[in-house]
Amino acid sequence: PSFKWRREKTFGNAVLSRWPISAEYAVALPHANPIMRFKRLGVGADIMVGEHQVRVVAVHLSTMAMSLEKRLEQAATLIDSLAAVPGPVILAGDFNTVTKTDRLEMNRLMRESGFRQARLPAGRTAHNFLDFTGLELVLDHFYYRGLVAVEGGIDIKAEASDHYPIWATFTWPDSTGH
Repeated sequence: PSFKWRREKTFGNAVLSRWPISAEYAVALPHANPIMRFKRLGVGADIMVGEHQVRVVAVHLSTMAMSLEKRLEQAATLIDSLAAVPGPVILAGDFNTVTKTDRLEMNRLMRESGFRQARLPAGRTAHNFLDFTGLELVLDHFYYRGLVAVEGGIDIKAEASDHYPIWATFTWPDSTGH
């Protein structure tokens, strides 16, 4: 868990898998939340899909209470933690990219680091107290390397969170590297 919520309940990310998890880890992200004073974690797992291993990392970067530059530093810390991982990698979750500029800068950082973005349908991935701002609230993303993204979606009917579940399907690259 990233921290204790109201002193008794743990809170944080998780990686859930129908395939065996062969290893797990956490990456401490820099910069404490300026309001609640806790640091976030990236939570990762090595998942065995048949004979193949995929590193999957659940992401929840800090909110817009923290500057974009610091959120980009959090993402860079996750990217750095994956530099030595030889196989496929998926980074997924809440990147808190509240504005179009946030999304463009996060996409630039990921692209420059060798990650691609899985396409999701147009539209918001969250609904919450920011709805009054008119922002599109595309906060959640899939970034990946070493795989091919086939499709993705947003389940706008789900009501368990202020974020809608996002999903993506990946395949292994064929022999031509595509």
